[in-house]
Amino acid sequence: MRFLISGVAFSGNKGAAGMAEALIRNLAERDSEAYFLVFSYYPIADAELRIPERVKILDGSPKRVVLLFFASLLAGFGRLLNLPRRWYARGEMGEIAGCDLWLDASGISFVDGREKFLIFNILSIFPALSCGVPVIKVAQAMGPFQHRINRWAAKLVLPRLKLIVARGAMTRSYLDSLELKNIADGSDVAFSLPVSEQDRRDSLRWLPEATGAVIAVSPSQVVWNFCERARIPYLEILADCVKGWIAAGYRCVVFPHSARTGKQALHNNDLPLLRRFAGLLPVSERIRVIDSELGAGELRALIGNCQLLVASRFHAIISAMATGVPAVVIGWSHKYAEVLAPFELEEFVVPYDELSEDAVRQRAAKLLSDQVKFSRRIRACSASIVAENARMFDRLIQEAALSRSRGRR
Repeated sequence: MRFLISGVAFSGNKGAAGMAEALIRNLAERDSEAYFLVFSYYPIADAELRIPERVKILDGSPKRVVLLFFASLLAGFGRLLNLPRRWYARGEMGEIAGCDLWLDASGISFVDGREKFLIFNILSIFPALSCGVPVIKVAQAMGPFQHRINRWAAKLVLPRLKLIVARGAMTRSYLDSLELKNIADGSDVAFSLPVSEQDRRDSLRWLPEATGAVIAVSPSQVVWNFCERARIPYLEILADCVKGWIAAGYRCVVFPHSARTGKQALHNNDLPLLRRFAGLLPVSERIRVIDSELGAGELRALIGNCQLLVASRFHAIISAMATGVPAVVIGWSHKYAEVLAPFELEEFVVPYDELSEDAVRQRAAKLLSDQVKFSRRIRACSASIVAENARMFDRLIQEAALSRSRGRR
């Protein structure tokens, strides 16, 4: 079968990379001849990376999706006239039209307050709708839909999709408010990201050489933006927490979970922020700052070597849950509590507008005081999520096979 994956890139946001890799590797296990097109929003950077076999990168950058919109209109018109597909879908559009299933892996979409991304949310799947390729939105956060333009767009586009997988109860309630009939419940596919032995070996080089339990800290440019508008000293609070943990005998490793090497742009890039954060930290053998871009698997292995994670990037938290590591989360959206709800850890989410050193350190102390108990609970829940994801991957294969058997024009 042929799959197209959108809403992702292998470079930049490693959460998106983790979702792409999880989809590719798990679907390839079920279909040895599976072929993947990845509609990447960083196609040039991705072309320089080592990507999985039987994967082709397509340009899914914002400029390109606008251009493809016009080609998609022609394709839609051709389908309406019942013309042979070779007449209206050539080149890149022909590759898209030849796919059996389109998997949209946007981490979050159609959300009130994020209307500036709304056009991209729509245009990035528009070629599939025009060519008649079934679209499945794999598990992601969506809603609420109270703002007029977001609600209008969601009611126009979402009913046309084959399936929408709600990543949690709150997203499900928002989608139910639209009275949609194509909703299923599920968990983020990144829980099922395979980690290689090489990733595990490589991750060990980043740990501080001193002894003691390790606390991982991963700051986020997105949350810094929210805190800056609210006049909350995000980096200074995190730095004071790190200083306190070092004084108490812990080790700390600081890393970016979203990084674009050599770029100063701040979108999907925490490296500039991380460098500012490093300037607030003392020089110590107990602190290791990673000022480079790591792969999704190596990042997961690194987090798995720690006893606690303090982070704001969503998929860093998923990696913590997938490896049994308790986490204190500084968040800005319902998606954070949503992903921690199955683990009964919602109390360890600190909304950005309630951020303080005490809020972080008190939650961290509670998790560290009974780390084994929390880890055991997290691992058990994560195992059930991986099993649930396996059933979803089976369903995706079935949907692709059904699409192929119907022989779309």
